[in-house]
Amino acid sequence: MARIVRFQHFCFAAIANNPAGLEASGHALAGEMREAESILAFGQTEKAHRHIDALDGFRGAAAMMVLFYHFGLNAKDMGLGGLLVSAAGAGWTGVDMFFALSGFLITGILYDTKASDGYFSHFYMRRCLRIFPLYFGAIIVVEAIGLLSPAFLNWDGRHPWWLPLFATNFVYAQQGGAVTGVMTHYWTLAIEEQFYLLWPLLVWFCDRRRLMAIAAAMIGAALALRIAMTLYQVHGEAIFSLTPTRMDSLAWGALAALVVRGNLAKAGHRARIPMLLSAAGLIAVIAWRQTASPFDPLMQTAGYSLLGCLYASAIVASLSAGVLRAIFLQPWLRWLGKYSFGIYVWHPIIGSMIFYGPHPPVARGAAGALLIFAGVGFLDLLVAWLSYHYWENPFLLLKKYFPELGSRRALSEPDVARDQRPGEVG
Repeated sequence: MARIVRFQHFCFAAIANNPAGLEASGHALAGEMREAESILAFGQTEKAHRHIDALDGFRGAAAMMVLFYHFGLNAKDMGLGGLLVSAAGAGWTGVDMFFALSGFLITGILYDTKASDGYFSHFYMRRCLRIFPLYFGAIIVVEAIGLLSPAFLNWDGRHPWWLPLFATNFVYAQQGGAVTGVMTHYWTLAIEEQFYLLWPLLVWFCDRRRLMAIAAAMIGAALALRIAMTLYQVHGEAIFSLTPTRMDSLAWGALAALVVRGNLAKAGHRARIPMLLSAAGLIAVIAWRQTASPFDPLMQTAGYSLLGCLYASAIVASLSAGVLRAIFLQPWLRWLGKYSFGIYVWHPIIGSMIFYGPHPPVARGAAGALLIFAGVGFLDLLVAWLSYHYWENPFLLLKKYFPELGSRRALSEPDVARDQRPGEVG
């Protein structure tokens, strides 16, 4: 395990070799920038955090992996097998993609706006407007279906208290999926909300260097805790779903956000090193253990750390011109990214009703199975699209009353092309 810790420190050093800050006035910015290979622009604008197109594709890839994973589980329950079904077993890592991306984006927003008025109130109001409508809307739908026709969801709402309190991960860790049922996937949302109860305060209170140290410490602490829990034979669901044991992917993303605010061009190039090493490490773990299960002891210790490093590094690498960026800029992936929250929330509910309801589909050969999953996948996307445009978006429009204002340079992607050393913050 000591080698794992040393490898983790190597990844951190490779990304964070230049920990300079990112604060400069808009006047100093003019005339300093020159076009080159890097794909992010830094600009002082009224809105402190602008859109980065490639990260939509990254989010879409995460949603696709989670959907693929659950389709694989459904296929196994239907008695299907094969290479595609086996490959779907690695799709659970999409949640770590979501964690790393969340840590990257939210930390960036918080850091860029920390000097603004309404720092806390605007952040939490925007967070509520994004999360609460869909989160609680889906709970209401599930409760209604469970009340009117429980056979469709195998859900009777006997333990509803943990849903509104964002405590699904605690119940899942203690009692397993038999209790959390069709809402088990809410464990990831619980982790994020628990993480962001404290993290904005730390960002507001600490400077960039100290924040990077805290993020690195969180990464190490999560690994150490997982090792201890594994040695004490704590059951895998607890290690898999508790915030202290899974906070490292969020912390990796946070660390990446802070690193690129030191020297974006160098970070983009150097991110390829930990990304490739982490990928190689994960391949070695899977090959050695002959499984990609999230509950395998080696995966739950070294594997989770490698996943966080891999995906945070991939985020940074995708901000520079290259193959990875080209992949994440694909329109279909970016489309999936736009509706990824709805896809994530609705697809297990829809899948439960279809595959485990009173009349589950029966696959007649591989072609029949593909048609079934294509149809269910289309339904998942349709519901996510409808949910976004007719339920979530009216709430999202209210964000204009809580703008992201700040004095720091914000990451953006209006076009292409700067390769320079941004201004520093002490």
